[in-house]
Amino acid sequence: MKRLSLLFACILSFAFVICMNAYGAEIEGQLNINTAQVQHFQMLPGASMEIAQNIVDYRNVNGPFAVVDDLMNVQGMDRDWLDQMRPYLATSGETTLTIDKKPLM
Repeated sequence: MKRLSLLFACILSFAFVICMNAYGAEIEGQLNINTAQVQHFQMLPGASMEIAQNIVDYRNVNGPFAVVDDLMNVQGMDRDWLDQMRPYLATSGETTLTIDKKPLM
């Protein structure tokens, strides 16, 4: 079972890299998850409108996220996606995230 989970995680990671390369998306900087709006989350590769809305709704009800891992409390959050996006997510500071050299904000 553990091998199957590891294999599945590897396949998802590989698929993520393939999708990123297929769209030519280059991500740099960070997105402040405590100030970002739905449209900002949606610009992240693999983030649906539903999960973006769930993140903002959760934050509005429960207050700011203390750590990025608090996103796992959001309904529909996927651990693999979060692990892939972790380098680009922050709980404080200015949003500096750019995708394909275009700023999100």
